[in-house]
Amino acid sequence: MNKFALSLMKTSLALANWEVELNKSAQNVNSLATSRVVAAPVRTEKPNASGSTDPVTVPFAGQNVMGVRVVFPEIKANANARILPPYKIPAYESMVDVDDDGNFVLDENGNKMSKSLGNVVSPEEVIEKYGADVLRFYLLWASKPWDDLKFVWDELLNINKMFNILWNVYVFSTTYMSLDNFNPMEITEDDIILRPEDRWIISKANTLVKEVAEDFDKLFFHKATRKINNFILEDLSRWYVRLIRGRTWVESDDPDKLGAYYSLYTALTKLILVLCPIAPHVSEEIYDNLVKGVNPDAPESIHMNDWGYDEDAIDEELESKMDVVREVIDASIRARDMAQYKLRWPVSDITVVSQDEDVLKAIEELTDIIKDQSNTKDVICA
Repeated sequence: MNKFALSLMKTSLALANWEVELNKSAQNVNSLATSRVVAAPVRTEKPNASGSTDPVTVPFAGQNVMGVRVVFPEIKANANARILPPYKIPAYESMVDVDDDGNFVLDENGNKMSKSLGNVVSPEEVIEKYGADVLRFYLLWASKPWDDLKFVWDELLNINKMFNILWNVYVFSTTYMSLDNFNPMEITEDDIILRPEDRWIISKANTLVKEVAEDFDKLFFHKATRKINNFILEDLSRWYVRLIRGRTWVESDDPDKLGAYYSLYTALTKLILVLCPIAPHVSEEIYDNLVKGVNPDAPESIHMNDWGYDEDAIDEELESKMDVVREVIDASIRARDMAQYKLRWPVSDITVVSQDEDVLKAIEELTDIIKDQSNTKDVICA
């Protein structure tokens, strides 16, 4: 294990000794979290000259689904989309301890860093540009503990984008929750309606806590960070927020909307618990507003909380079914791309071909999600 990564791991695990030192730029966080998200209308375009209205079948591997057939009518529809503004994560000061010789990582070509070669990257340089949290996460994510680390700037930029996406989800959540005066401490089971996608994200969040805790116990930091990365990008941002966006626009205290708020709040609070040993500064900032802001009796710092997950909330079968649905929707989108038929234009039906009973059952139970996300009138199994 390289000395730099080892030093970082020791720092990350020493929770009791952490003192969160926020940069002055963090003072702007509260204003970001309460800023209004502006809706941007999308201009409706007519189909291109190719007149792509013929059925398209897209074969793909996985979950025993043989193919998805999308029928394109000549119907066109208008649609609006909401665009989240890209906020930059505030930079924070470093708490990483490294050796003075500078030989802690290799460059992207696998060469030893040397001043004579001009390929040395100092922690201070990275922290000044992207903040300590991004660097800490990257060092644990980029390589196995027993391997040398190849420092690649493009990979670091991907981690920085992940933090920006997390921040956007946080801003999206607090914006609408604050507008509707949502208080999770006052919500009861009778006040909310949980759809399958709500139960799914709650299950995935608890699964994440369980699996990351196991990885940390085994010192598999690379596995833990990659699971966190996948949860933020794929499960939370690109899927769940996409599913519930329309529900957040409903007026009044609708139980369906409150169910979406409750599920999103649960997912975020579970996420920052597993993120805080690696990225303490942004986790603390979110915790201070999201948890301490509504519960004065909560521990003073996120690092004073015990890790916990609800085993009863984990539904592995539902998680598997949602994987099937996501594959079907991805295939339908690829079919649209091949036909040059935009998502805003509805199709008459989607036919899913599979001999796997689990796949067919998943499609039957989650048909509404497929119809909504594929913009189709009917889903047929064959």
